[in-house]
Amino acid sequence: MLENPPMKLEIRNPKSEIRNRGPLLAAALFGLGLIGVAAAGEAAEKKEKADAEAGSPLAAKHAGTAVSRSPYVHHMLLYDAQEPDPKRVKTTGELVLPFSTRSTCGHCHEYARVSSGWHFNAWDAGAPSGRPGEPWFWTSRKVGVQLPLSARYWPGAYRPEAVGLTPWLFVQRFGRHLPGGGVGEKFADTDNAPPSRWKVTGPLEVNCLGCHSMDRAQDMTEWVKQIADQNMMWAAAATTGVGTVKGTCRRMSSTWSRFDAPDPDVKGAPAVQYDATRFDASGKVLMDVRRESSPERCYFCHTTAEVGPGAPPMWQADDDVHITAGMKCTECHRNGLDHRIVRGYDGEVGGAAFTCVGCHYGAGATVRTREARVLPGRLGAPRPLHRGLPNFHFNKLTCTACHSGPIPGAQAMRVQTSRAHMLEFQGKHRTDDALPVILAPVFLKQANGRVAPHRLVWPAAWLRHDKDGCLQPISPDQVAKAASEILEAGAADGPKPFTREQVAAILKALTEDPNAPSPVYVTGGKAFALGAGGALEEAATKSAEPYTWPLAHNVRPAQQALGSGGCTDCHSADSAFFHGQVPVESFMADQRPTVVMSSLLGEEEFELKVWELSFVFRPLFVMFCCAASGIVAAVLLWYFLRGVGCVSKQWR
Repeated sequence: MLENPPMKLEIRNPKSEIRNRGPLLAAALFGLGLIGVAAAGEAAEKKEKADAEAGSPLAAKHAGTAVSRSPYVHHMLLYDAQEPDPKRVKTTGELVLPFSTRSTCGHCHEYARVSSGWHFNAWDAGAPSGRPGEPWFWTSRKVGVQLPLSARYWPGAYRPEAVGLTPWLFVQRFGRHLPGGGVGEKFADTDNAPPSRWKVTGPLEVNCLGCHSMDRAQDMTEWVKQIADQNMMWAAAATTGVGTVKGTCRRMSSTWSRFDAPDPDVKGAPAVQYDATRFDASGKVLMDVRRESSPERCYFCHTTAEVGPGAPPMWQADDDVHITAGMKCTECHRNGLDHRIVRGYDGEVGGAAFTCVGCHYGAGATVRTREARVLPGRLGAPRPLHRGLPNFHFNKLTCTACHSGPIPGAQAMRVQTSRAHMLEFQGKHRTDDALPVILAPVFLKQANGRVAPHRLVWPAAWLRHDKDGCLQPISPDQVAKAASEILEAGAADGPKPFTREQVAAILKALTEDPNAPSPVYVTGGKAFALGAGGALEEAATKSAEPYTWPLAHNVRPAQQALGSGGCTDCHSADSAFFHGQVPVESFMADQRPTVVMSSLLGEEEFELKVWELSFVFRPLFVMFCCAASGIVAAVLLWYFLRGVGCVSKQWR
């Protein structure tokens, strides 16, 4: 009797036992799950901590780009540049190294992908050249040179290596406005020919914070100073305000190592001193970093100022109409993680939605087609009406022809730019006549035949034929050395315009092979070479043509656009559009003419004058047409009324 009940319970009602034990089993499984999750979390935390300690990149883990509109708060661990295992930087100790953007920012972001962007890829094989832009200028008033240089294949600009600029020398000369990466990093392991010192200074990494930091302490002038001191590895850290850098690699011997502990016998070595108050208890630093740069960051390299007679003082100059409306540069000049920034010109691959037409008119899309990327009215852009403007103007002109750049005057203005004139610094270099002489606006036809405003520089260079018969520039340093006596004799009171005799003498000094073609001097839109008997003669070459690049900013408001005052803004005998004068900058005393805008546009002066005369009599013609139309309308009305009268009589 005592053994049967359990047997009956098991056989007759098995589900009841499971129900009774279910809560116990669930509780047990739940407890085991909590233990497993805790163990897994602890293991993951330990692994991430170990990764952080070792400096191993987490870019793969963070490969997906955040899409939230809420800005990410960057509490960052800082890592140094020790390869292959970057370490967390120490604020104290025997060896305190600057943080590395490759290791620190690259901890979460794909550094290699970022460094392939437009600002960094000029020296990359196969990188697109795109529409010509502002080149770098090597200038010397003493030698009579303003030479446009670019690693991109832009017509009229010379390759840096053509004048002997290795990556090291290029960074030393122009690194002040380089964003790091590219030429400052790509060749650090291969550019070993003297006077290169990459092994001492380290590479010049991409300065991510130079664009993306919103910290008011971010000081890009410090970037310029550090590059001048050859402190490549320290430059980015020195700009942030997280620490200060003292010392210079320029004084260090070629055997000095930047990763060795300080030697008390070596004085003046670069060293960083971190601000300990910027680090929290976990060793992290709060960096005010944003995805979209502010205009103030862009302006360090992309400011343009009018100078010379007629130029407004800075306090009277207006900003771009888009900036004053509250927009940022990056609203139009957008990019993804690859940093292939949209430049916003017609015909740019993938940039149709961010041109003037794309924002204000849309790129052929309507709301019905739901092509949101090319819809009109982006960011509230108004749709221009252009009342009274014949439509064929839109096939002949770019939007910028009427809306961008300095307001055209009787003569093209002299302008200066950050990259060419270091506008961010005060000093002797900041005179209005500082080289290079850049003129704007100059109206020229683009490759697509549409007229656009450009900036223009008349190149000046000493050239020599290469083995293929092409003219290549001679390094200004080489010219100065070969013609030192001639140059010094003519510049006792400072550099002066060359005489024809001086140019001939310098060309003779530069002649290496008497049987080879004569070297050529280009200035003021003309070329000069030695003829028979050593006499100076003019030579024909395209190298004398001006270097030009389209401008897009500053955009002026509609009331300041060409055409806002009527047709005669352009179509009159004194219009700046066709008849403005473009000064020709020459380093020769007797070669300083001016050219008329219409000649650069390729327009016939006679045809322009005939067309402009029609606008003088156009008001009378319009009045005549209106009067004639009124008379015709009255006659028609009279006949209509007579017809109505005849019909009414017949119906009676």
